[in-house]
Amino acid sequence: MVDILRIPQSTMLAGFFDQFLPNNISTHFLYQIMHLYLVI
Repeated sequence: MVDILRIPQSTMLAGFFDQFLPNNISTHFLYQIMHLYLVI
């Protein structure tokens, strides 16, 4: 699976949510799911 943190655009999006959500495995998984929707 592709790590969205390696993608600049997704990194900005992840950073945005990182301000509102705790930095843990659950949020990282959420970033993965969101990236899949962005690609599709």
